[in-house]
Amino acid sequence: MPFDKEYAALAAKFKLPALDVIEKEIDLSNCESERFVLRQVRQAMRERIGVWLDLLDEVLSPEQGTSSALFESHFFTDAERNNVFAFYKRLMQNDRALLEALVLADEKSDAEVIRQVWQQWPELKKEVLVIILKLKECWSKDLKREDYVGYLG
Repeated sequence: MPFDKEYAALAAKFKLPALDVIEKEIDLSNCESERFVLRQVRQAMRERIGVWLDLLDEVLSPEQGTSSALFESHFFTDAERNNVFAFYKRLMQNDRALLEALVLADEKSDAEVIRQVWQQWPELKKEVLVIILKLKECWSKDLKREDYVGYLG
């Protein structure tokens, strides 16, 4: 049975969102095998959350990152960094739930975590978009290189 038909059957069984709805948000182009369909969807969700976590890591720990992270970090207040960290924790909770399902390796666990994360998805997306827009906006502001680079050796 093709991937989409197998997912539709599992979606009906476990009350999951329709595949076309998920595909609008998460890249499932690598999910082609009809085996372990829910594992593939779970992994695609984890990859997307991982991208967001990597971005937030740069905001929260710019000294570990790139020049762009050092520059961007100067545009966040302490209160904003606290909010970013609270959001980071929410993402980590979801990432670890997805990881737990990987370890459990059964359809029911995969379905439960997909449903759980998917219910939060619109809010998670909205929060990460606010941060991305702030990061984008900072590049139109002036800040001298020496104000954000510091001593490099």
